[in-house]
Amino acid sequence: MPGTIILANAPSDFLLNAVRIFNQRLSDRGCAPWAIVPDATDLDPATGNALILTLDPSLPAEGFSIAETLGKNIRLTGASAPALLYGLGKILRTGSFDGGDFAIGTWRGATAPAKPLRIAYFASHFYNFYHVAPVEKVAKYIEDLALYGYNYLAMWADKHHFESNDDPALAPFIARLHELYKTGKAVGMEPTVLTLMNEGYANTPEHLRATHPKRSFYGCEVCPSTQEGLDLVLKNHRDCIAWFADLEPKITSLWSYDQGGCACPQCAPWGCNGMLKTGEHVAPLYRQHFPGCQISFSTWLFDYHGEPEWQGLDDYINSGKGDWFDIILADSHTEFPVFPRRRGRFPGKALINFPEISMWGRSPWGGMGASPLLDRFARLWGQNCTISSGGMIYSEGIFEDINKVAYAAFYWNGNNAWEDIMREYCRYEYGSSSTEAFIALLRQLERNHSGKSALHWTPTPRPGYRKARFADIYFNPAGVPEYRGAEDAWRTTCSLDADLPDWARQAWRWRLLLLRARIDALLAANNGEPTPEVSIALDEIAAIYHTDPVRSTGAVSPMTEEWLKNHRPQ
Repeated sequence: MPGTIILANAPSDFLLNAVRIFNQRLSDRGCAPWAIVPDATDLDPATGNALILTLDPSLPAEGFSIAETLGKNIRLTGASAPALLYGLGKILRTGSFDGGDFAIGTWRGATAPAKPLRIAYFASHFYNFYHVAPVEKVAKYIEDLALYGYNYLAMWADKHHFESNDDPALAPFIARLHELYKTGKAVGMEPTVLTLMNEGYANTPEHLRATHPKRSFYGCEVCPSTQEGLDLVLKNHRDCIAWFADLEPKITSLWSYDQGGCACPQCAPWGCNGMLKTGEHVAPLYRQHFPGCQISFSTWLFDYHGEPEWQGLDDYINSGKGDWFDIILADSHTEFPVFPRRRGRFPGKALINFPEISMWGRSPWGGMGASPLLDRFARLWGQNCTISSGGMIYSEGIFEDINKVAYAAFYWNGNNAWEDIMREYCRYEYGSSSTEAFIALLRQLERNHSGKSALHWTPTPRPGYRKARFADIYFNPAGVPEYRGAEDAWRTTCSLDADLPDWARQAWRWRLLLLRARIDALLAANNGEPTPEVSIALDEIAAIYHTDPVRSTGAVSPMTEEWLKNHRPQ
């Protein structure tokens, strides 16, 4: 029979929403909801069928405890309302959904996050999932990440997609971001606004455009070295402030490169010259209009072409000029940067990483389904976990959900172990107790993905690529030793699938994992050539992502026949 929930404190909107989320996840797994009852007067101490939620601010920040009380009933105590939501997530992940009734599991103890900054960044562009999926689906996904412990939601209204602040397409996009930010606030994920330090709209006047900094660049960034250029930069930031001030964002992340930056003689080296000078004008605007906002200074791709930007930034901070920013974001395409690893913590600054969990070794990103890369990310987090205060995961969609969950555990526990959270994931998201087979499958899929065995599909031919029916696959998977495990991975997937409850077998998380294993096996068995079965799998993946065969770019859309029909050069 379903249990009951008792709110020992006043039933705030936040806690009522947390209980709604808890019950919705029960319903998704075929279990009856737990009713809220006013007090513990009629509890049966023998059943253990009640969950009492209690606030205790004396607990460590954001921490919670789970203990037995009043017989076999359970008390979940949280330092705050969001901490209670994190505790409900733990109860869901360690419980049982057998037979249509949810049973709380055996995990007891107290825990609190090791890292205070646990940020999920949704790249909402190119008509990917975050950009075009129904808002209610993205909102539910935000709730899912909060259950795993993320406490900030970051997004970016990328101005290069729009002609100006008056572009008719801009207002509905900002409204969409508002809805998602509000969902995040309702589950304790505070708004984080991303923007380039020298961001410009598509119509930036030619004489004010920045000089290409030899990183990804759209050509409409603004050079701030003249007063006219700086004035335009500040005007563009005032637009951003007007869009989001009502949400009271808690972090503004000011970005360096990819895109962004300027390499003119007055601005270079951008990261330790023009960017810092511009930030001294930009940061006060955000502090004035976003009360209590922290400023994050991005060092993404610093020193990428040998510029002494890290050293210059360190010198700037040591000179006492860096009091206008609070956080340093550091990362790169491959390894965590050497300079902060050797330097350690910067005085008075929090350091966070920016793990690229979406793009690495795969094009299109997520184009063949799930992309678990847990050993890779454990290694990379191990390079900076002792000096970082958390991080901001970079997400292009839901295909790397497993990677997000691993980083949630990294940030919560402070170490780089992922196996325990994946055991919880297997039981919670798939309703399966075959946790070790699942972990083995994740490792095999990572081997199939990594290094030479990464399959890159592209809609346009490149030198040396073999022409294939869907795209150009530049390498034969059957010839790579690691990839010969694709058939074993598919057999493991089929074995797991046979034992899953119907709710899990039909859920998008399982479908993306199964389809990935299926495509790998089909390609390996057919000398890398796509088959009609691959086409069917890609169509299903595209439907899960809600990609558009006309508008979605080749970076985010599976290479379906319909997409290629619209985009392959004639």
